[in-house]
Amino acid sequence: MASFIGKKRFVWIILGIVAVVVVAAVVIPTTIILTNKKITTTEVTSTTTSTTASTRKSTSRVRRTSTTSTTTTTTANPSMRDWVETDSMADSRSVHTASVLNNGKVLVTGGLSDMIPLNSVELYDLSTATWARTNSMYYKRYQHSASILHNGIVLVTGGQGDGDCVVSSELYDPETEIWTNTGDMNTKRCLHTASVLEDGMVLVTGGFVDSIDHNSAELYDPSTGNWTPTGNMTHARRWHQASILNDGKILVTGGENDKGMMNTAELYDPLTKSWTTTGSMHDARVCHTASLLPNGNVLVVSGDRDDYLAELYDPITGNWATTESLRIPRTGHAASVLANGDVLVSGGREPGAYEIKSSEIYDLLTETWSMTDDMDCERYQHQSSVLPNGTVLVTGATNRITRTCNAELY
Repeated sequence: MASFIGKKRFVWIILGIVAVVVVAAVVIPTTIILTNKKITTTEVTSTTTSTTASTRKSTSRVRRTSTTSTTTTTTANPSMRDWVETDSMADSRSVHTASVLNNGKVLVTGGLSDMIPLNSVELYDLSTATWARTNSMYYKRYQHSASILHNGIVLVTGGQGDGDCVVSSELYDPETEIWTNTGDMNTKRCLHTASVLEDGMVLVTGGFVDSIDHNSAELYDPSTGNWTPTGNMTHARRWHQASILNDGKILVTGGENDKGMMNTAELYDPLTKSWTTTGSMHDARVCHTASLLPNGNVLVVSGDRDDYLAELYDPITGNWATTESLRIPRTGHAASVLANGDVLVSGGREPGAYEIKSSEIYDLLTETWSMTDDMDCERYQHQSSVLPNGTVLVTGATNRITRTCNAELY
């Protein structure tokens, strides 16, 4: 009997050992697999985080590769940081205007096509990514201005026609797509600026006609359709820039007159209708850009074919401070403030007077520049417009190589 019990215990011991071996064979590999999976997941997450941080400064080619190789969504949106062609305008043009209407469409007016002034007008519809002709202006014009009034109507002023600068102004109604004449300015103007003030009036400054530069300014009253002179600027100027500051004042910068390029700046106060000088820029500029940043400062960029320099205007102190220089010198370029506050600068001309297709981004937080994708086409004297969805539409160009450029989206 004892012998039988002993044998029975021995069998149970053997079975127990076998069970332990089986469990170990299943559990240990599973643990190893899960551990490896955990390590792999951690490595991917780490890679994604570093990609997100570096995406902002890298080129689009690196961004596309990095984003594709990770398994989580990064904060960058590569598809919105590339240039893609969109529908072409019916007329090639440069030194035109492009205005984003309240309905989201973009109104392009006038310009030069093969050195011929245009009065043609086109509308870009983002929802269909197509252009359509609309009614033409009464007058051919380029180097003119276009302003969206508080009621959504577009005021077009001045510019050069078939041989001389014009004094006329006209209004475009987006609802009816009809143009109507309005009051003439007091002075013929080309290469002037136009700014819509907080009270709805439009301030036009400077420009030139018959080789004479203007220091005069005048105000358009939409309620009457009339123009009235206002205070004169300290300096006559053309090819300058005007920026509407957060306090409602207008900052005018640079430009040129018969004495050459200028580094001076001045402020227009709509309340007193008078001009005062403010701090001068470090660099003289013409055909530059001036962008109002979300923090209230104004970023002025380049302005001569040999000019890399950028600087910031502080409205509180009235002083200028240099910021990091561009990677490529340019003039006659375009600049747009993006939804995140960064500034996209595109095209222009570089030393040697050749049009370029390069673009770069100014980072508002780090105050540094980085290259982004090239446009498909070299562009000079083009326009860039920020659309309601945050993309940037670039239209027209002077381009001695292809003569015509399709519109592109960034």
